[in-house]
Amino acid sequence: MIKHFFNKLSIQISAIIILFGALGMTVFCFLYSYREDFFEFSQEMGIISENTEAYAINIENQLIDNNVSINDVDTIDSILGISEIYSVNLYNKADNLSITGSYATMLDNLLVGYTVYDTDAIYNGDVYHTDIELEDGTIEMYVYSYAIAKMVVPYLVFSIIIALLIFLIPTFLFIKRKVHHIENLKNDVTYLSQGDLNHPISINSNDEIGELSHQINNLRLILKDNFATEEANRKANYDLVTALSHDLRTPLTSLMGYLDIIRLKKYKNEDQYNLYLNNSIDKVNQINELANKMFEYFLVFSKEQDTELTKMSLGVIYEYIIENIGVLEGHGFIINKNLKPTNSFIRGNINLIKRIINNIFSNLLKYAENNETVHISMISDENNLKLVFKNKKKYSTNYIESNQIGLKSVQQMLKIHDGTFMIVDNEDNFTVTITIPLIK
Repeated sequence: MIKHFFNKLSIQISAIIILFGALGMTVFCFLYSYREDFFEFSQEMGIISENTEAYAINIENQLIDNNVSINDVDTIDSILGISEIYSVNLYNKADNLSITGSYATMLDNLLVGYTVYDTDAIYNGDVYHTDIELEDGTIEMYVYSYAIAKMVVPYLVFSIIIALLIFLIPTFLFIKRKVHHIENLKNDVTYLSQGDLNHPISINSNDEIGELSHQINNLRLILKDNFATEEANRKANYDLVTALSHDLRTPLTSLMGYLDIIRLKKYKNEDQYNLYLNNSIDKVNQINELANKMFEYFLVFSKEQDTELTKMSLGVIYEYIIENIGVLEGHGFIINKNLKPTNSFIRGNINLIKRIINNIFSNLLKYAENNETVHISMISDENNLKLVFKNKKKYSTNYIESNQIGLKSVQQMLKIHDGTFMIVDNEDNFTVTITIPLIK
């Protein structure tokens, strides 16, 4: 159950996003929490160059060269100006009161300020102190360098990129793999659409794509079997029609001969005339019977998929068999009955079942030796109904059922019922065994 749950593509995608999203966020938090170590390492390696002393000396020289007074704050502020990385504080050494100062503008950046507010590597960086002697007093100057703050934004960008790569690369590879499976499926279906039913559908995963591939492959196999069956049926029907045309030609030729004799009045007497006339009627009956059986066969075959089956009691079959046995006995046949009906059921079509039984008894009436016992049994076990008809064959008959088209119709109708049909035809005896599955 759990394995089937994780085979769902939506669950897999969600799991990938959650897992590697959380992993990327964890890596970002780790890098952010160790930012001070990185800044200290950058200072030690001299990645960011700074020259606080030179900056301070430059300010000192400008204050002295311009003879600035301690109280001329505006001039001092103009000399200090604005710096991106240096903060300056000026104090009157006489009373230790602040005169003025400047603030590193980089620290006004919200992202930088929030990142470095508690970072000792930045706030406890390089500090330069000096006393400046002016005409009206001495100034103490403190210059603070925040040059390392320049690394804040690149470091944050680097951390974000690493976190995104940890999230995006596995997600991209997973999606790329699934897209590859879809492309393979598309290529396989292209072969299928072009009529190549021998090309297998690749099944590369256990998710919905794999299930779809499995179902399409099953469809391919079903289509292949159906086409093979259809081709076999087409060939069988062609062979049957070819053979039937030959079987029809034989009585037709005889019929035409008899009719020509009658038309040309080549008979010698009334008895010979009646003989030719009766033979003509016999040939017409043969042709009519062959045509009917051929029509019945193709009618059953064409309606195989549309036949409705319903729950059917074995008692109905038993009664219909008894009725047909009575017809045989009325024609002088000796019947050995072994009929054991039960209260079981089959899924069947009453009309087709009757046609099956009619075909069997019709063959018995025409081809069984009526001086010999005909054995008929109806028995059932837990799973199947079994009907057996065994008779001794006639050696002289006016009707010859070439190609056994009636029995082929029976076989086709039993196929609709998921049943089996077996014939044992030896020199003297003919046995038909029918099996139909029972339902619970």
